[in-house]
Amino acid sequence: MRPFRSRVDSSRTVHPAITKASTFVDYCGRIVQSGPGGTINTLIFDFDGTVALGLGPVRAYGRKVSEAMADGQAFQEALFAELSQAQQKGAVPAPALDAYDLVRLRATAQGVPSHVIDQAYLDSRTLLATDAAPVVVPDGLADFLSEVESHPGIRVALVTNAPPVGLDRALELMGLSGRFDLQRTSAGKPRALGRMARGWLEQGRVLSIGDIWRNDLRPVHDVGGDTALIGRPPLGARPTFHAPTLPSLYPDVCQWVANTTSTHSTHM
Repeated sequence: MRPFRSRVDSSRTVHPAITKASTFVDYCGRIVQSGPGGTINTLIFDFDGTVALGLGPVRAYGRKVSEAMADGQAFQEALFAELSQAQQKGAVPAPALDAYDLVRLRATAQGVPSHVIDQAYLDSRTLLATDAAPVVVPDGLADFLSEVESHPGIRVALVTNAPPVGLDRALELMGLSGRFDLQRTSAGKPRALGRMARGWLEQGRVLSIGDIWRNDLRPVHDVGGDTALIGRPPLGARPTFHAPTLPSLYPDVCQWVANTTSTHSTHM
């Protein structure tokens, strides 16, 4: 079985489709100032299954796929039952990588053409973080990012294979607008992530945070970066840190940030 992941301010009202477990603060973005010695250390976050949790977006995908099927209602009911079971077990059945991949595999097995599946996915992303595709924000994420950003020389990047459609609006509704110094959508992970990380390693250290070792972490590990895995490490994986949830990784990530700053300070 593979780890289960469902790829989903003081002056603003958080959308009711967002499960809010922490205080959300408006943030208008920033220019990354280099740290001691001119270094910039990079934190890479995945989106679905890391920053955005919950079955809402995956179910929206499944509904859109089912609209193209003659017996779509039966497909949808069976799929939703399997997704709920996977969530309870904490794993999706192999060979699916995650819940989104499970939808794709089940639709393909029913003879749905790949271009129809792809369009259904794109259509579902327009609903991201609405009542039709609600998401859960990890507890304390906005405050955690504020703490990280208080350190000099830290770049916070959001790197996802998801398309840009719906993302900015979703981040705003999630209370995370402006929290990331850069966003890379349709990123082409895993291969392209290794190239990105290699470039960022020339400026400082890199820590990638995500829920799928093969896509989110191994490319960074392979070029000499650090990794933080959400969930149980698969066979052969050697993440720098791992924990069941993103919030349970906060102490390790904060310590990593503090260590990179102090390490570079001692080498000035």
